[in-house]
Parts: sequence; structure tokens; C-alpha cells
Amino acid sequence: EVDPSPIDVPRKRDGIQPARAYRMHSFFSVCVLAAAFQDSSRIKSELPPPEYFELLNRLSQDTSEIFDFYQGIRGKYPGEGFLYYFIKKPGANYIINALKSAFEVIEKIKIISKEWQVRKGWFNEMNMNMGVDVGLVFLGTIKREHDFEFLGVGDSITRAVHLSRVTRGGAVFATKDLTNTLDDGEKKSIVYGVRRRHPEKGQVFIEKSFSRISDLLNPEAENQDKFMDLSRCDVTEIVSVR
Repeated sequence: EVDPSPIDVPRKRDGIQPARAYRMHSFFSVCVLAAAFQDSSRIKSELPPPEYFELLNRLSQDTSEIFDFYQGIRGKYPGEGFLYYFIKKPGANYIINALKSAFEVIEKIKIISKEWQVRKGWFNEMNMNMGVDVGLVFLGTIKREHDFEFLGVGDSITRAVHLSRVTRGGAVFATKDLTNTLDDGEKKSIVYGVRRRHPEKGQVFIEKSFSRISDLLNPEAENQDKFMDLSRCDVTEIVSVR
């Protein structure tokens, strides 16, 4: 399934060589992680174009180092964000790797956000919202002049991207299929559940529970019709992983 000739060798971190990217044209069992840059249009409008591209380049560089370390292969996100594939293979816990990379990226974004608050004197909070799913995906490459671009086709990609767009505040949401794929030991390494509004206690976190995507949507929000095909998909928020 995988051509052993490398396309690209990602950067090392802490002396450990991460996974290489390979030429491939086949179906793979993968964990898909989509990350959406929250309020990107508003931040774009508040920054001069050179500074906005400087910010995007910083986000791309710093996050790619994390994803590379956890053996993620970069795909093409339909918008301003990131898409990574974590392939199931011997010797690598592809789902836990994806979740660990998500939380490291969230912490990195917090650092970058504070730096730009000091630099610009504004109160914007930058967030990268995550959607994660598992499934069978066809991965292929498109040859460019000096490298290759990875593209994937599969329902899990659509679900991960939609999840990244409906969440807010730097949250990590995953499908029930993802949690069902974990074994007992892996499930013990994560904390997941949903937040509900209690009439007296306010917002409470109900551990090991799920919600429909439709229940996460604001009924008055614009452009929510495009998510209705996933309205019956059950999801949960991953709040920590170890």
C-alpha cells in the first residue's frame, strides 16, 4: 500500500525522527484531524495583509512541527486551517497520537495568542478548533513541480472538517465512532463527555456521554444547513489525554 521512497522528511524534535511522508494511492484506516482557525475573517480584517500572512506562516510552522512529531501527514483543509491524517500501522497508536497533537497545538496557539495581544495591544483570543474522526480514507498524491500534495477522500474527512467548524474556544470534538475504536486501556487515557446547562448549577460536564451535532448548533446561526446531513452524528468533547 505504501511506496517506501520518501517524499519529505519532517523536522526532528528532541532528537526523535518523526514519520516520513510517502507516496500512496490506496485505502487506509486513518484518524483524521481537522483544525479550524476561529474568527479568521475578523482577525484578517483587523491586520495589515503582511502581518496577517506573517501570523498564518507562524501558525503553520509551529503547528507542523507538532503534527510531524506525532506522525501526521498533512492534507488540504478547505479554508483557513489544517488537516492531518494519522495512519493506522504497527508500532504507532494513531488515534492517541492525533489527540496528543491536538492538545499540544492548542497550547501552542495560546502562546502565540498572548504574543500577538502584547504586540497589537488588542484583546483577541486566537483559537484552533479541532474535529477528529476515524475511518477508511483513500489517500493519493498530486505531483507538483518540486513536491507532492496529499489528498484524501472519505466521509471521516467531511465529519472532521464539519466538527472543527461548529466548535468554539479551542475545543476538541470527536465522533462516537472514534471512542468506540479505542480499547479499554486507551479509553482510560482520555477524559471525554459533553457540557449541559443545568437549571440551578449552570454548565455541568457529564463525563462519558455524547451529543448530536445538531444539538451543538446555534438555531440562529447562519449557514448551518450544510451541517444537517451530519445532524444525527453523535459526538463528544475530548478534554484531556495522557
